[in-house]
Amino acid sequence: MTTPSPVTPKPASTSAAPAKPTVIVKGSTPAAGISANAELQAKLIRLSQLETANAQILTSNQKLQLENDNLGVQIKVLQSETSAQMFLYGAVTLAVGIMIGMMLSFYFNRHRRW
Repeated sequence: MTTPSPVTPKPASTSAAPAKPTVIVKGSTPAAGISANAELQAKLIRLSQLETANAQILTSNQKLQLENDNLGVQIKVLQSETSAQMFLYGAVTLAVGIMIGMMLSFYFNRHRRW
């Protein structure tokens, strides 16, 4: 009695484009088999088109997400610049107010002495 040798599976091909299998459906009549094959081929073509469209949409989605992130960073930068600008406006307004107050106090103190 001999033991059968183990069967090793063949590795799948690593081609860039997936192979489109040709499927033959056996029907009761040759016409039914042909129409079923045509329908299956049409579905395979549509599947290929959908996969291509999906890949394009995923690529554009990634680009839009990157652009969204960049715009978010720009918004934060502009907000911080605006905050710094408002701080400077407040500091200048305070300095001008103090200077005007000092000038007015010296002016009124001088006139009271006379």
